[in-house]
Amino acid sequence: MKKRKHVKRYKGGVAYVASWILVFSMLFSLNVMKVSAEETRYVLPENIRINKEDYDTIPAVIEKYKNLDPNNVVFIEQVNGSKLIQRINFIDFKNQHVQINGSMTFDIPEEIAKVARFFGDVRFEGEIAQDLQLSIINPKGQSFDWQILSGHYWNSPLGLPTTYTKTSWLSNLNTGLLEPWDMKDSNGNIIYDGYKLVLKGHGKLKDIYLWEEKGLSEEYDVTAYTVIGEDKPWLNVTLDVDATKNLSMNGVNKLDEDVYKRYHVNSGPIDIGTTDSSVTLLDKAYHMVTKDYGFLPGRGAFHFYGLEEWFGLKEDASKPGYTDYSLFDQQYQKNKAFIDKYDKLYPTIGNNYALTLDAWPSWQILPGGNPHYGTPELDKFEPAAELAGKLVAAIERKLDGRGPKYLEVKNESTISIEWPYLHTHPNNAWNYLSDFHNQVATKIKAESPDTLVGGPSSAFMYLEQNNFDEARKQLKFMDDTKHNLDYYSHHFYENGHLLINDEDSNPDGFLCGRLEAVFGLLKNHMAITGNDKPIIITEEGTYNIGGTEIDYFKKLRTYHGYMLRFMNLADSVDMIVPFLYPIINWRPDSNDTFYKYNATQTGLDGTTPLIHYLEMWKDYRGAFIPVLSNNNRVFTHAVRHGKKIYVAVQNLSLHRAYIDLNLNTGNANITDVKRKHTYLELGHLVNEEIGVPNMNRVPMRAEETCVFEITLDREPEFTHTLLKKSYYGNKTLQPTGGAPATFSVGCDTNGLERSVLRVGFGKSDTGFSQDMTIKVNNSVYNKDLEYTNKNGDFLGYVDIPVDKNNIQGQNTITVSIPENGGYITQVTLYNEYLKTKPIGVSTTALKNLVNEAKQNCQGITISNDGSGVTPGQPWVTQLVYDSYQVAIKRAEVVANDSIATREEVDKASHDLTAMGNIFSHSIIKFPHISFEHGEPVMYTLSDASKMSTEVQGQGATHGTKALKVNVNTLNKVNYGQYSEVILDNPNMWSIGKNKLALDVTNAESYSVQVRVLVTDEAGTTGTYYFNIEPNQNRTLKISQFEKCDDFFDGADGFWGLSQNGLDTGKLKTIKVCLWEGHSELANKSNASFIMDNIRITE
Repeated sequence: MKKRKHVKRYKGGVAYVASWILVFSMLFSLNVMKVSAEETRYVLPENIRINKEDYDTIPAVIEKYKNLDPNNVVFIEQVNGSKLIQRINFIDFKNQHVQINGSMTFDIPEEIAKVARFFGDVRFEGEIAQDLQLSIINPKGQSFDWQILSGHYWNSPLGLPTTYTKTSWLSNLNTGLLEPWDMKDSNGNIIYDGYKLVLKGHGKLKDIYLWEEKGLSEEYDVTAYTVIGEDKPWLNVTLDVDATKNLSMNGVNKLDEDVYKRYHVNSGPIDIGTTDSSVTLLDKAYHMVTKDYGFLPGRGAFHFYGLEEWFGLKEDASKPGYTDYSLFDQQYQKNKAFIDKYDKLYPTIGNNYALTLDAWPSWQILPGGNPHYGTPELDKFEPAAELAGKLVAAIERKLDGRGPKYLEVKNESTISIEWPYLHTHPNNAWNYLSDFHNQVATKIKAESPDTLVGGPSSAFMYLEQNNFDEARKQLKFMDDTKHNLDYYSHHFYENGHLLINDEDSNPDGFLCGRLEAVFGLLKNHMAITGNDKPIIITEEGTYNIGGTEIDYFKKLRTYHGYMLRFMNLADSVDMIVPFLYPIINWRPDSNDTFYKYNATQTGLDGTTPLIHYLEMWKDYRGAFIPVLSNNNRVFTHAVRHGKKIYVAVQNLSLHRAYIDLNLNTGNANITDVKRKHTYLELGHLVNEEIGVPNMNRVPMRAEETCVFEITLDREPEFTHTLLKKSYYGNKTLQPTGGAPATFSVGCDTNGLERSVLRVGFGKSDTGFSQDMTIKVNNSVYNKDLEYTNKNGDFLGYVDIPVDKNNIQGQNTITVSIPENGGYITQVTLYNEYLKTKPIGVSTTALKNLVNEAKQNCQGITISNDGSGVTPGQPWVTQLVYDSYQVAIKRAEVVANDSIATREEVDKASHDLTAMGNIFSHSIIKFPHISFEHGEPVMYTLSDASKMSTEVQGQGATHGTKALKVNVNTLNKVNYGQYSEVILDNPNMWSIGKNKLALDVTNAESYSVQVRVLVTDEAGTTGTYYFNIEPNQNRTLKISQFEKCDDFFDGADGFWGLSQNGLDTGKLKTIKVCLWEGHSELANKSNASFIMDNIRITE
């Protein structure tokens, strides 16, 4: 047994089921290991024991309501003849629908309260569904709102409006319905009696029922609390890795980290809807992910509704339906301070991020529509598109060209809540969607030609639904937007199951093979129609929102899985963004962030287990190298960078496996092997990094993900490029059951090394019971499809290795499944060719830049305000230093890339130079002055005969001391000759692009004006004045140093910069004084003020 190192376990959530998703995934996961309480040797946590006890009452509940009326219960009949409960009507008025006028309360029967949490939905049938609002009252009398999606309903088979709520939407409210172990009486007995539903709205109600889409499993599943896969034999899996060949997928031969290492943000890398140039807690959290792990902001959203609600965006009074753009003129001008903040935080990102539009303003959206989704009316498409174009232009102007590279027209516009026309105009909704995308793209291109516009930001990519009607709509959308959109965007989510591949029903996620089948169909259609566009994944993840160890395992398994699988689609995707935020200010208790807020949301308080997603992949980089697995459910990927080889593996086979890692390292020798891995065992999440003493027999658990890191004694040379090319069939979506589907595939045969035929296929409702027969020219292959012969939609693929000698320049491929109702979605030949080795450009100049940058950091102190800095010692803020290190690290990666391209070297050089300039201009030679004990005295007085100073406690804003300045004799005759406190530095101060700040207290009973005079080496003096009311403290901030006109208003202003600006790298003196000619001092002979905390701020 290997000794574990750095084991990290998360134990806090085992005794608490944070959401229905934990329960749902354990009960109905696609691969359940049936372990009864009698068979298991594991001690179940209290909540799981109670869940099992309550679950075991379901047969009695079914019997009770079936006896009342057989129509109260609905089952799904499995292919094997078994029946799974799908629906239980627990309140049903039959033909005597009850009228609700305002609100009505219904008791939840005790037996229903015991089992409701195991069902996905609670549904409501009747007119009331059209505007229903819902709340729940628990046995303690506490009331909780239960979310209903406003305006979202459909007509039932009876023709009645129907809506629903998810049981999971109670998960963070602690009502007791999902957590019965928390609802006990004084004797410790669980209370199930006393739950009530309160329905608010107007209309008739027929019934209320529990609903589980795929039916409930017959048994309660405790797989998560066992050793997953222990009931199955171990597999022997061989992975062949060749580090001497560079794998090129249709020309893409290395991992572009900017494509894959991303995270979600609110809007842009910084909040582009504001003008706040200060570094907020949100900024700090985002930046921590970038500096510590190398991930960048990926995609955010922009809501016009927010501009209207919070910033005063208005309709054009003279042109109804159109927008008054004066807000953009006022708040979206080029903002230098804002841009400086952007560049300091993310010096390498430029405009490489995505922004999604949504929620158009009230004068453009459908009447009665939800403003948070804000779908434009049909006759408002043109003004809504114009608004989108004007916004993009305004962002470009505000950020001086740093507006988003990718603009997504509307979020998740393929579902009715975002695009209500799918409900109200089902026959034309997708035509409207194409039209809207085209109009928006045209308007944006007119304003910002380089912005890439795409969509439809698909929510559910289940293309097999409704006999592949969903697929046809997607393909037609691509055809209709071919000449206007630059890319297509989609979202992929897993449903939170414990196991990806199911033994009892066809899996409903994408990591089961549906992902590759979807991409195959989309890419094939692009090839046929000459519309080859990149695909952007603007969201991916899981619907699991729970916070237990099991939940976090499922999340990590899913995010790791999508990372690995999308890396194998590198020639098709331009960006993938997991739906993971560093922190969420609008959902502070979220379980889907890397960091946690403290109790007051004023700081961060540690990390969540999701930080291991970043840990797993932060060092994964380099050129692609080929890796082959002999098991189609053990997925792999490999890269090589310098002396490091990384091999990613995810075992989705349902079995535990022994991995034989077979490496060809050429003339290099292996010096060390270790691996990071994530798995679940006995209900505990484990993330660890361990050594690998034997690469020929590495144990992997079922559902485990690991990344091997292999260190070599030298960097092996590439001997060849292995070019993998995709050749698509001439048609798609061919029905099964009739004549065999015939495809023609042309390809190159010169230098062919290996060929694999991929056949995509699928069917609605069930899979296939008959074999698939494939004929490639003269060779025949058979595939047993019995593994798909289950309930549930199926979409997947099979791979068939084809003898390379059987591949011709033009190939005839026939595919037959003698069973009606399905489709052969497409065919692809993946051919591999041996080509000459890759050759990189020289990186010597870049290496020199990197070394120079490292030297620039020598002797620089880090401080946030100058505290503790020796006078004259140069310092920078932590943020600037960290960003410089990010740029250095990224440049170093390219400099050490043996096959670096000219484009990569040039970009790295540009980014490093730009950040180097920011760094040098941010170097500060200005100490923090707060007049504390032991601090050197750094000031003199202009005329000690007329003034005096005293270090005392009044007015202290930093530490315990401040400097009180007493002007004993006021000068009311000689203008400008005032008693001054002088800070002088013969070696010059440097404050870079920062602000000068000091805190001043007016302890007098009258207002005073304090002036700050700043002089540089050339003799230019800027004079800044600030009025301070009686008994008030003010922070005086000086930020205007560049040449500009004098500025005067009643309270504050400045002059002296109209001819020349100040050189902030060579400041000689800073003087602080009272304006002794102030009218408030006319009858005074003396005056005073207190100053403290003289500093530099960003």
